Amino acid sequence: MGWKQNGASSAYTQGDSVRFDIGGNNSTSVVLNGTLLPASVSVYSPKNYTFEGSNGSLSGAMALMKAGASSMTLTGTHFFSGKTTVWDGAFILNGVLQQSPLTVWGGTWGGAAGAGLTGGRVAGTGTFSQPATISYRGGVTPGSGMGNAGTLRFDGGLSAQDGSYFAMDLSGDPSGNTTPSDKVAVTGNLSLSGKVGLVIKPLSGQLSPGTYTLITYTGSLTGSVSNFAVSVPAGTPYTLAAASGAVTLTVPVTRAPAAVVWRGSGGAWDLATSQNWLNGGAADVFVSGDTVTFNSTGSASPTVTLNGAMPVSGITVSAASDYTFTGSGSLSGSGGLTKSGTGTLTLGTVNDYTGPTTITGGVLAIDSLGDAGTPGSIGAATSAATNLVINGGTLRLTGLQTNTNRSLTLGTSGGTFDIVTASSSMQISGVVGGSGSLRKSGPGTLILASTNTYSGGTTYSRGRVSISSGTGFGTGPVAITSTGSTTLTIANNAATTVANNISLPAPGAAVAYNFVKNTASSTTGTQLNLTGVISGGGANATLFLNSNAAGDTTTTYRLAGTNTFTGKVQVNRGGVIVTNTASLGAGTNILELGSNNSPLGDLRFENAITLTNPISLPFPATISSNGVNAGLSGVISGSAAFTKVGAGTLTLSAANTYTGATTVSAGTLSLDYGSSDTTKLADAATLTLGAGATLNLTSPFPTSHVEVVSATNL
Repeated sequence: MGWKQNGASSAYTQGDSVRFDIGGNNSTSVVLNGTLLPASVSVYSPKNYTFEGSNGSLSGAMALMKAGASSMTLTGTHFFSGKTTVWDGAFILNGVLQQSPLTVWGGTWGGAAGAGLTGGRVAGTGTFSQPATISYRGGVTPGSGMGNAGTLRFDGGLSAQDGSYFAMDLSGDPSGNTTPSDKVAVTGNLSLSGKVGLVIKPLSGQLSPGTYTLITYTGSLTGSVSNFAVSVPAGTPYTLAAASGAVTLTVPVTRAPAAVVWRGSGGAWDLATSQNWLNGGAADVFVSGDTVTFNSTGSASPTVTLNGAMPVSGITVSAASDYTFTGSGSLSGSGGLTKSGTGTLTLGTVNDYTGPTTITGGVLAIDSLGDAGTPGSIGAATSAATNLVINGGTLRLTGLQTNTNRSLTLGTSGGTFDIVTASSSMQISGVVGGSGSLRKSGPGTLILASTNTYSGGTTYSRGRVSISSGTGFGTGPVAITSTGSTTLTIANNAATTVANNISLPAPGAAVAYNFVKNTASSTTGTQLNLTGVISGGGANATLFLNSNAAGDTTTTYRLAGTNTFTGKVQVNRGGVIVTNTASLGAGTNILELGSNNSPLGDLRFENAITLTNPISLPFPATISSNGVNAGLSGVISGSAAFTKVGAGTLTLSAANTYTGATTVSAGTLSLDYGSSDTTKLADAATLTLGAGATLNLTSPFPTSHVEVVSATNL
C-alpha cells in the first residue's frame, strides 16, 4: 500500500500520524510488519479495512480512532498505550489490545438504547486488557455482530452507560457446548448505569428452553438486571438474572398453545409467568400462540397490563363489563381480535397482530386507527376489507385526528363510528363495503374519503360527516336523526352528484342542517348535485346550503329530486338550481337567499316551472330564468333588492311585499295580475331595465292594473 502526504506519494516514517480514508485501497489487508510507532492511527472511511497483525504490532504512545460507517478489523497483539476511541462503525478486534483503554460512542450511525443497530460498536473475539467504557448509543456485539457467535473479552473491567447496548446472537444450545452463542467475558468489575439495551437474536429458529450465560464478571456488579432494556423475539418468555458472577437469560419450558380464559386474579398479562389464566379450569400462564378469551370470569380485574409482546392465535372479548388493555407491551402474532358482548374494550397499546379485527357487539375504543400494515390500536393487518369487520358493534375514537387507508366491511347488523370529541376526526380512505348500515355518533367528524359500496344506508345522529365522492355514503339512504345542528361536507373541489335519498328529523327548536360544498376558491366554484329525494323535516328545520369559500358566488346546489321535506331552505353562498316544482320540498317552504354570515345567494331555474314557495330577501339576490319561462307564485318578502338575470321570462304572480329595488338586466320580467290584482314590485323602490330587457304586465281584468314604483331607470 502506498502513502500520500499533501497529495504526493510518500513513505511511512516512525512517529507519523497516519489515516486510512476513502482514497485508500482496501482490496487487500493492511499487513503490519515489525513494531510500528506512529503518533496516531485513524480509520475514517466508508470502506472496510482489515489490519493483519500476525507479523507486527502497533506500539508506543499512539492513539487509535475509528470513525465512519465502515468496519475496521484488527488481528494480532498490540502494545500502544494511547486511547482507542470508536465513534462510528464497527471496530472488530480479533486480537489483543494490551495497554490501550477503550471508549465507544454511538456517533452518527449509532442506535438508541436497545435498538441493536450497527454503528459505534466493538465486536470480534479478541481481548481489551484495559478499562472499557461503552457510552451513549455505543454498542457491544460479540463475534461478528452479524450472525457469527463468539466471546469478546474485557480484562480491565467494563462500564456500560445509559443509552448503550449489547446485541447478542444466541444458538439453540443454551450450554454452548455444541453450538456456541455470543458471550461477553469481563475480568474485573461490570458497571451498568441508566438504561442499557440488551438485544437478543436467535441464530436460527426460536430460542431453546434453558439458561444462556450472556456476561461473566470476576469482580463486582454495579447496578442490576433492572438496568437492562431487554428485546427478545416476540413470544419468548424469559427470566434475566445476575448471580455468581454471571448475567443469565433463562427460557422456561412451556406447554403447547391452548385456549385459555382470563380469570382476573391479577392484572398482569405476561409470558409464562403470572397464573392469571384458566386452562381447562386450572390456573395457568399465557404462552405464545394461546387463544385467549376475556369474559365475565375475569371482570374483577378489568385493567389488563401487557408486559411485552403477546403473540396470540386469537383474542375474544365477550364480557358485559368493560376491559382496558394498557402497559408497555402489545398484542402480537397472527391471530385476530373479536369484540362481542355489550361491554367496552379500550385498547391503550400499540399492537402489531396481523389477524382481522371484528366487532360484533359493545364498543371497541381506540385512540388511533393507523394505516394497514402499520402497528396501531387494531394491529398491523393488510388493507383487505375482511381484516376490519363491524357487524353490530361500535368503533369509538377517543383520541384526536386519525387517518387510515384500511378498507372495512359492514355486516348485516351494521356498525357505529363514535367520535367522542368535537375537535377529533376519523378519516377512512379505504373502501367501506358490505350489506350493513353505517351509523355516525358523537360530536366529532367522520371523513369517508373513498368511493364506498356499502348498501345498508347511513344514519347520522350527531357532529359532522364529510364525503369525498358522490358515493361516499354507498348506495343506501341517508337518515339524519339529530335534532341538533349537523354538517355534511362534500370535501372535494370537483362537481359531485349525490344520489342517496336523505331524510331530515323534525326538531323541536330551530335547527340548521348544513350541506357544505368545498371549492378551491370563491371564483372557481363547482356543483353539488342532489338527485335523491330529501324528505322529513318540520317547521323548525332549515336546509342550509353553503360553500367553504368566503365570498363564493359561483358554487351551485342543484336540487333535482322530487323532494317532500318541510322547513326552510337557505342559500348562504352561490346559487340553488331548481329542476322541478318539488325541488324546494313542500310548496310552502320558504327559500331564503343569503344570510348574516354571507349575503350572497341566488335562485336559478333549469326548467320551465312555476314555484309556489315563498322567497325571502334579507340581502340583495339574483334570480335567473336561465333561458326558460319560469314563474314565482309565492310571495317575495324582505327588505333587499333583487335582480332578474339571464334570457327567458320570469313571471311574478303573488302579492309581493319586498321593499327593495328591482333590476331586470336581461330577458323579460312579467307581472301577472291574473290571480292577484295586487302590487308585484316595491312601490317606494326603483325599477331598472337593462339594455334589451323587457317589463311585461298582463291582466285579465277590464281595467289594467297600475304598478307604482318610485323611479324608473331605462
